[in-house]
Amino acid sequence: MGADLSRVGLADSGSFKALSDSVLSDVAGGTGRAGGPLAKEVGAHVDRVNRLIATYDALMSGAKR
Repeated sequence: MGADLSRVGLADSGSFKALSDSVLSDVAGGTGRAGGPLAKEVGAHVDRVNRLIATYDALMSGAKR
């Protein structure tokens, strides 16, 4: 997603990178545990993924105009 944004000339304000880092940390477990989010964290993780996709879609739709 980040590469797509760069390809169309959109600079990240930092919010997209921060959100994508959070999603990746959820999946990879950061420097601590591995194996994805705990069962009690899945809802928050899904919300972050949905926000990331919505942010990406909004940015890319603006680039197509």
